[in-house]
Amino acid sequence: MSILPAILLSLTFVALLAFAFRRVNSGAIDSRKPAENADHKFGEAGTYYRGRVIGHDGAVHDALFTADQLSVAIERAQRNPEDVG
Repeated sequence: MSILPAILLSLTFVALLAFAFRRVNSGAIDSRKPAENADHKFGEAGTYYRGRVIGHDGAVHDALFTADQLSVAIERAQRNPEDVG
């Protein structure tokens, strides 16, 4: 009996976990890299900041935040350090 199938299965599992971990954790919002609003309409922000949000169901959702929304969130976290991490 060959051990090769077990090794291949283990490597595949590790690769899938690494991909899932990277996808979920690659959502840090980098305020140095705004995304231009490609179809800018009156009243909309000209730029957004990309991030990812994990929903209650575990699904990963792309999200766009304005500079003001980021400022509010950062200020909220600074006022409530007991609720962060």
